[in-house]
Amino acid sequence: MLFGSDPVARINITEPLCVFLVSSDKNHLSKLTFTSSFVNGTCATVKASEFAHWNNSLFLNTVSYGKYCFDDATQSVLLGRGDLYTDENPTSVRWRDTILLFLEKSQVKDHCKEGNIHYPNHNPDGNVVSASADCPAFILIPTLTNETVLWVSKPGTACPLIHLFRLDTEASSFTLKVEIPNAEVHVTTVQNGLRKIADPTIMTFAASNVPNWPFLRNAIMITTNMTEWRPLLNVEQDNGDQTGPLTCAMGQELTSYTSGQFDSDPYGVEEFRYTFNLFFPDPEMTFDIAPYDAGCVNLTFEVNYLDGTNETKFNLTDHRVFANVEGIVVEFHRTDPIKCASQEVYIRYSLRDSPPVHPTEAPLSSKCISLSPGAVISPKLPFMLFGSDNVSHIILREPTCVAVDSSNLVDMSPFALTALFSNGSCSSIRWNDLSKAELFCFDATTTTVLLHRGDTFDRFNEVHNEWRSVILMFLAKRTLNEECQDGNILRVSDDKDQFNVSAACPAFVTMPNAAANTNTDYLCPVMLFDSIEVPWIPRNVKVDMFTVPNGLVHLEDSYIMTYTADRQPQIFDVFLRNAVMLTTNVTDTAVTLEGLATYSIGDGTLVGSALRCPLYADTPSIGFAITDSLISSDPYGVEDFSYWLQPFGGFNGSVDFRIESYSDLCVDLQIICTYLNKTTWSPSERRHLTKHALYNVLPHKSIDYCGLNNDVHSLLTIDTITYVVHLQARYHKSHVYHV
Repeated sequence: MLFGSDPVARINITEPLCVFLVSSDKNHLSKLTFTSSFVNGTCATVKASEFAHWNNSLFLNTVSYGKYCFDDATQSVLLGRGDLYTDENPTSVRWRDTILLFLEKSQVKDHCKEGNIHYPNHNPDGNVVSASADCPAFILIPTLTNETVLWVSKPGTACPLIHLFRLDTEASSFTLKVEIPNAEVHVTTVQNGLRKIADPTIMTFAASNVPNWPFLRNAIMITTNMTEWRPLLNVEQDNGDQTGPLTCAMGQELTSYTSGQFDSDPYGVEEFRYTFNLFFPDPEMTFDIAPYDAGCVNLTFEVNYLDGTNETKFNLTDHRVFANVEGIVVEFHRTDPIKCASQEVYIRYSLRDSPPVHPTEAPLSSKCISLSPGAVISPKLPFMLFGSDNVSHIILREPTCVAVDSSNLVDMSPFALTALFSNGSCSSIRWNDLSKAELFCFDATTTTVLLHRGDTFDRFNEVHNEWRSVILMFLAKRTLNEECQDGNILRVSDDKDQFNVSAACPAFVTMPNAAANTNTDYLCPVMLFDSIEVPWIPRNVKVDMFTVPNGLVHLEDSYIMTYTADRQPQIFDVFLRNAVMLTTNVTDTAVTLEGLATYSIGDGTLVGSALRCPLYADTPSIGFAITDSLISSDPYGVEDFSYWLQPFGGFNGSVDFRIESYSDLCVDLQIICTYLNKTTWSPSERRHLTKHALYNVLPHKSIDYCGLNNDVHSLLTIDTITYVVHLQARYHKSHVYHV
């Protein structure tokens, strides 16, 4: 998805595309142009006004809507917008008045012939949304969408408000009686092609139990596991009311005990004032607030109590409880709408009876264990945590399961997880029970998980092996199908190195610190492929490897490597990771891989230091071409490394480096080249070895030293070295770079 205002000049096309346009603009779409560049070198231009048409009715919101499919020979599309947004910026209401949704042409067929796109339509009964597994629904709502009801026009705003409802099963004069399907529904934010968000998930639910809280989005996608095309739910979409230039009025009147969530729009600068009116004799309102940047966000809670008193709380965090309240207003503002546009808030709430306990007593019942201090997180699944991570609350986005792995360096008996249920009750599970269970799944009504660590890690910090000796892997319960019931987790302690991977069942490999090393002085979770044991990956099969994200520390890019028939797993792929995930494009069967192993550090063969991991990769004595082997630092570890590569054993060859950006203030990077400067080679000529070293080689910097040259594409090429004997690279805590 793109907004018409997005500063995108060209879109490169790998598959035939169609674009769907929804806009509140009536008069200026001729300035929005699409120029197709064809493979034969010719081009053609179409104006948006040529395929998008104005919709105006007594009972409809007034928008322009249209579809255009590009020719199959199109290799790129140039976007032109003239001076349409010259005088606008992201805080302008017009900035998001035009939405462009791009879909693969192969998807635009049958029920999806028109994209299954819903745009603003005034209907008191809501808009019925139908979908199937192969035809998701899209809800698009531009800003500035005027609503016309019986000749009375309601001006559009900067508040794209969406409200989902369960299907109405009763027949009316306008609708037929329908049955609610037994289907799972996933609602996600449509990713913007210019700026992707880490977690587009909004909510997951059953079609029989649709959450009815409003939220702000310009574009959402609704998917389902239902193979049959059927009505799924109702949706209302319009421009909500504004109480200020960027402030959207939202809220609910709660007449029953419930739970829900509200958040900010990841692609909008609009803010909100969310009002809860409660109708209970003794209500208790609980809020779990995900971490946010207090330098960019002002979060205010205005609380009105049943006794007539009130108070205002500023920039609350973590877990908050308000008892005997009549109403609460939560107001969210950014300190700078432009600079802080990417700063979001995410809050879960629950409403129940005030507990019959004295205010000084613990809010949890006696069967539940108190929590440790720490951060409130709500990450996308799957994710992992170390047992030492400073987390107190995990706000669940969907039903979740957890698996644990430990190298038994610490006494984990005090550790416990406590599930808070939507009805206000709770239940705890201790480590002994967790460790015995291959996989533990929380009850489907669990909204929040509390963590209790006791004093287990009080004596340790990041430079101790104990700090990463315990791993908790959190998985979505919906992914645990028949072939994936156990989560498909390969633990190093399982003493097996073969695993199966399919599109529906990714594989996870966990290695807590010291799980493979007999010498616990080394912080080196080393994984590698033994190329002798790895079966060849067949044609048209792709296996991707990722670092499993840590739920506490965001990882911008978790990608490690892709394996194909042309790029098989090799013994050169030696890397430091505690947990990796492998996925594949194979849907009908599983790909079997083996040979993912570990080696110990400090056993007399490989010698390093407490924070220096010696990594070693050797080749056969007969040289052969190697492409895109990997050297990378551990994104969640403090360890450094020395990587020793003896790549060609005396045969002609070259080594290319692609070094990603890193901070030379934090990183000491050395590349030490030792090579023969003769045109022939024999063991007796080893005295002619020549050594040169490069220090802190930065990308985009011209280098002409030791026969190495760095061009503007950050490609460091050794092309004058005839025989490479070994190459050593050392650096500390940087981004991934490839060899």
